[in-house]
Amino acid sequence: MELSSERRSRVSSFRGARLILAVALTVAASLGLAKVLTPAEVATPATPLPAAPSNIAVTWGFNGQGQLGDGANAGESERPVRVSGLSGVKAISAGDEYSLALLGSGDVVAWGENKKFQLGDGSTRADSPLPVAVRGLSGGTVRAISAGGDHSLALLNNGSVMAWGDNEDGQLGDDEAARGSREGLSEKSQGPFGTAMIFLTLDSWSGEVNAHRYEVYAGAAVRPPNGVATRSELVVFDGPAPGGYVGSFAPPGGGREPLRIVSAHGDVLNVSTSSGTLLSFDVAQRAFVPHHEYGRLGDVPVEVELPRGVLTAISAGGEFSLGLASDGKVMAWGDNGEGQLGDGTDTGVTVSKLSGVTAIAAGANYSLALLKNGTVMAWGDNEYGELGDGTGIERSDLPILVNRLSDVTAIAAGANDSLALLRNGTVMAWGSNESGQLGDGTSKEQSGIPVAVSKLRDVTAIAAGEDFNLALLRNGTVMAWGEGVNDELGNDEANATQSDVPVRVSGLSDVKGIAAGGGDGAAFGPPASTKAILSPSGPAGE
Repeated sequence: MELSSERRSRVSSFRGARLILAVALTVAASLGLAKVLTPAEVATPATPLPAAPSNIAVTWGFNGQGQLGDGANAGESERPVRVSGLSGVKAISAGDEYSLALLGSGDVVAWGENKKFQLGDGSTRADSPLPVAVRGLSGGTVRAISAGGDHSLALLNNGSVMAWGDNEDGQLGDDEAARGSREGLSEKSQGPFGTAMIFLTLDSWSGEVNAHRYEVYAGAAVRPPNGVATRSELVVFDGPAPGGYVGSFAPPGGGREPLRIVSAHGDVLNVSTSSGTLLSFDVAQRAFVPHHEYGRLGDVPVEVELPRGVLTAISAGGEFSLGLASDGKVMAWGDNGEGQLGDGTDTGVTVSKLSGVTAIAAGANYSLALLKNGTVMAWGDNEYGELGDGTGIERSDLPILVNRLSDVTAIAAGANDSLALLRNGTVMAWGSNESGQLGDGTSKEQSGIPVAVSKLRDVTAIAAGEDFNLALLRNGTVMAWGEGVNDELGNDEANATQSDVPVRVSGLSDVKGIAAGGGDGAAFGPPASTKAILSPSGPAGE
């Protein structure tokens, strides 16, 4: 089935970059115990996994933006290669064309594409083929990570959430596009200029910014007597008083050129000159900073502002985000073009008619929730049968029951297909099958009801990517099926077209966790039993 141009754009922006972070219990495996972790335990474990100092990360598949993290940024790899310089890996997550890792030190690192600030390091580099530290996430405060289409989430130990990357649809949770009536950005009075301060207030995210009007100079900020102005009337000046400019940017033509504020995010004002040049003014730094083409504060993590309290799980989707609250309710924010926020409106916040949720998974344009009773609910886009209800409806703005599923312990949502791990260690799949991603050995284009993935037993974790899927077995090996044109299957067959049944990823054993991204797979585990630590050219990152 052909995607519409609008939906093709949405799916392309995501490239199926859905993480289902999977972790197997080492102790249970060594004792031969069949404990299967739910995504609630996986993505946000009550007790974080002990950090084995030797745990490394390996990747395979497409590497056009450096997402394999081995120092190169071109081509593909048909077998796993080591991510350079990483040890003590506790969790890994694959986005569209970038990846994240949570380390035993508590730091979060990222590598791959950065055109939309996916790396979170505050830089404007296009990409990084080597891991870089995500700014402000260190010291053991991070509990879980989730990489989406072009944005990421980090769950902190205190239940709060940080977000960074693309924010065009409010998926970072700090933008008025993301919610209907929350308060935010009030009394942002950081960044003194002489004896005065910048001061902004936003009322109820109706789109109006009430702000005190200032002229901003290098040495002082002067508030004119007329006081409050709307967003369109708010003007700042970056010129000197006298001589020199604030920061490294001088407005075209020199002088004190009026700059119109076009958006305000955290401590950054995104402004436009009369000639249309876009700049960003960092109030905290008291300086102009390079303006990114997407023009929003997402180059470093910002706190998600949600009406409910402590979150216990997170999931970053294509252009939206999900959070599981401690009371079993689900929060959703960001794009709602296909009903993926599940509240029956176009604003989001709390998913309707849903309680008792133990795990969540955000796909490209749809969402899944696992309930305490082992059943699964779905909402959002259903063009390829992603909702699994067998009806063929185009979409659902409210959660509906996935058919023929029970005893589910984990869920995964990809670009257009979904996975469910059952208590008996088998896997069910539904949705698109254009690349064999259902893994049932058939050539049918899609299935609107769950079907069994062939030849899979003793599965402990699952991950769904863009048109391919992964499963971690109890013996520590990894199986892959679906698209293989970019070496997503990692089975030593360069540019294999696809596989409609699971095949083994080469050289992996004693793996502790897996992730599937836009065109690449990832895993982590100890190097002593992971033959894949060697790239074709030798050890990486040593």
